[in-house]
Amino acid sequence: MKKYILSLVISALCATAQASNQYNSAKANIYNKDGVALGKVEFTQHNDGVEIKVDVAKLPAGFHGFHIHAVGQCVVANTIPATAPFASAMGHFKRDLNVPSNHQNHSGDFPVLLVNQNSKVKTVFKTDRFKIKDLFDADGSAVIIHADADNYANTPAARYTQTPIATPPVTGADATTLATGDSGARSACGVVKR
Repeated sequence: MKKYILSLVISALCATAQASNQYNSAKANIYNKDGVALGKVEFTQHNDGVEIKVDVAKLPAGFHGFHIHAVGQCVVANTIPATAPFASAMGHFKRDLNVPSNHQNHSGDFPVLLVNQNSKVKTVFKTDRFKIKDLFDADGSAVIIHADADNYANTPAARYTQTPIATPPVTGADATTLATGDSGARSACGVVKR
């Protein structure tokens, strides 16, 4: 009987360790809308946060918005009605959907990527805004690299006059800026996988 109970305890501990280990790392292989492989983004869980390692090439030089998006789909859609590439990944990932937040405060908001003149970017950083297991909810998550720089919705109020024009005019970041930081089109996408 003691051997049986000990065996059950060991089995339970092994199952718990295995379940925990499945979220120690993850990876997203990044592709452009033509299906060309650009590189990868790797995630490693640490006690103090998630390390993100980026190794991507074949992108235009300059700054690019870089985020985790809420749905693990990278569909290039040319259907009717026409849909922009990778719109299937939906908006930015938020770990807690019950907490309203604008861009720069979403769990999936990352530092911009600086692509060098050789069209390559390698960088490593850490975030404590989520754990790897959070990315594997019912519909998964995806990495998106955008065409333009990300302003983090941190723009002078005079930069915008919202429409329709009100009297007096309403100034400040508009809905698109508050959602995406004006990062522009989605240039590349990768589904986050274990």
